Amino acid sequence: MLLVSITQLQSQFTDPHRFGKSLRIERPTMAAAGIALMFAVIGLLWNLRSTLRTLDNDFSAIGSSRFWRVFWSTLGEDQATSVWLNFVVYGPPILLVLAAVLFAYAMISQNALYRRLHQAYLERGYLALAQPTGLRVSIDRKSAGLDVDLLTHPSMSEQQNAELLAHVRQQVAAAGPQVAQWETALTKGKVAGRPLPLAQILPGLPEGPLLSASKRDRQAVVVIAPKPGEKATAVRSYDVK
Repeated sequence: MLLVSITQLQSQFTDPHRFGKSLRIERPTMAAAGIALMFAVIGLLWNLRSTLRTLDNDFSAIGSSRFWRVFWSTLGEDQATSVWLNFVVYGPPILLVLAAVLFAYAMISQNALYRRLHQAYLERGYLALAQPTGLRVSIDRKSAGLDVDLLTHPSMSEQQNAELLAHVRQQVAAAGPQVAQWETALTKGKVAGRPLPLAQILPGLPEGPLLSASKRDRQAVVVIAPKPGEKATAVRSYDVK
């Protein structure tokens, strides 16, 4: 991404809504709503299949009073109820309502979230380029490797950032013990969402530039520095779409 693109993005970041829409933001509420909806659909399909089997696969009965009587019944073949039958019958509608409530809350709270993030960006944030270092790290053996990028800092000139990137890439190519320390530091905690100040693992470098692992390719990242009194590791980053 060219410097002019950074300037264009910064001009768009004056509006909180456009700012929030341009970022990849992980929202637990939306994820929970999606999970609730998924299980609700699975439960409804399971109950529908069970109902049709009870009606000898008579599809013409769908929507009739006989169909709904069987659909909402919690009695098994032995005319006894069970926890499983109650869950299959009543669980999906409850989950559908829960998913709707969570989706509604996520949409209502979205603008407030965008305003908070935008204010934090104006107070202590900046836009950084994400430049590949050639380093990859893995949280565990099961997960795919994450590419580590160098996030540039506005306090450094374009040439200084380029020289720093070349130095980091040289260290990665050499694959010395220092790089192993970087991998250890980057794999502690939530790697993708927690950039690491480069000066902490490479003494003598200027404060500001960060190393950050990501699950996806990216070109620019919004970085929000910690509040006064917070640890340096409390820095947050959001990929620009």
